[in-house]
Amino acid sequence: RQRDGDTRPFFGFVLLDAPHQPYNNPGGPFEPTIDSLNYIELGITTEGPELESLVERMFNSYKNSVLHADGTAGNLLATLRRSGELDNTVVLVTGDHGEEFQENGYWGHTCNFSREQVEVPFLLVGPGIEPGVETRPTSHIDISNSLLELLGADPAERRNYSLGESLFDPPVERARVVAGWSDIGLWTRTGIFDLPLDVDADEIWVYDDA
Repeated sequence: RQRDGDTRPFFGFVLLDAPHQPYNNPGGPFEPTIDSLNYIELGITTEGPELESLVERMFNSYKNSVLHADGTAGNLLATLRRSGELDNTVVLVTGDHGEEFQENGYWGHTCNFSREQVEVPFLLVGPGIEPGVETRPTSHIDISNSLLELLGADPAERRNYSLGESLFDPPVERARVVAGWSDIGLWTRTGIFDLPLDVDADEIWVYDDA
């Protein structure tokens, strides 16, 4: 952009896939780790010292992958800073799901609506954004309309194209929808209703917020 003298606004999307299974990374400080992800091993190792060892090795591999992705994100931000564009750029960092390591008896994601699988980091910085920590419930469906309104879109038009709320003034309480491959979850203040996508299923699971 600098070489070509391009001063137009730009949009960039970068998918940092290292923290996703199978947790690829060049190595890191956390040891011991897995050599490769063996899904059969995950299915048959259910208790005792073997499970504890597997959890430790899996979680260490995951943390090394997160650290690797963090370094890549840092390099991207450093490049924006060197170019002089960081102060005039809105930067959003988040994930599409969390990851569970047997905290509730599950591995990975899309197999339960536990907090470990559903809650994700969310960082948003840029011009016009006041620093702080948001503790009110938010959702990824809030992203598109919030960014557009930050750029000048009329909030009164929000309901014509989005079900999201404003990330800059979210409601104090709300029910949020989360989804897996075979279930839809309604996440409320006190728990989660788990509804199967199979229309012939006759069971609804309810999880408390403990």
